[in-house]
Amino acid sequence: MIIQIYFASHPVFLCTNLDEILEEKSEQNDAIFLKDLSHRSLSTCWQLLDKPGDYPCFFLYHDLEELLQTLLAPATTIEAGGGVVYNDDNEILLIFRRGKWDLPKGKMDPGESVIDCALREVIEETGLKNLTLIGKIGSSSYCYKEKDQLYLKQVQWFKMRTADKHALTPQLEEDISELRWVSQKDLEPYIQNTYNTIKDILLLAQRSPDSIG
Repeated sequence: MIIQIYFASHPVFLCTNLDEILEEKSEQNDAIFLKDLSHRSLSTCWQLLDKPGDYPCFFLYHDLEELLQTLLAPATTIEAGGGVVYNDDNEILLIFRRGKWDLPKGKMDPGESVIDCALREVIEETGLKNLTLIGKIGSSSYCYKEKDQLYLKQVQWFKMRTADKHALTPQLEEDISELRWVSQKDLEPYIQNTYNTIKDILLLAQRSPDSIG
């Protein structure tokens, strides 16, 4: 079993052994291996992950649940929902926020379901009014630091469709400066300036079923 999360742009793999795919990735010179859960080892890893770059980190341990709990013990968990929105031309709606292309998403309000959260966040961040939920895509998990506090954001992603022809309205208070419909064949330049988690979700969206199921 393998659990993958991101810390900033670094892919972090939690596993009990290396399968063929991980063995290939682990041959990179900048891969990091930890085989114990000592405070010293974990502190060293977090220090390395604070540095710029996207080198992978591999945690090998016999108990993944213990490993995950220990690694993320300092983190505050945020549950969130987001959407990959398609129009009638099968274009995908991207948002431009803080210098990166992104997808609309946000944290759940108290008592809110993740589906309601995803729909609400897309509406608030884009100005779209008529959204149809057509399928579950998957989830992403990533860590980030803000004012020396570690956060783990877990986002459930949904595929949506709209026939809304009204002008898009970026949510400026959330630092969204632009919204753009992009053809799937023209996504590559945008993918070069986005987050690894968003790349993964866009790839998953192409394979996800058109039903919640």
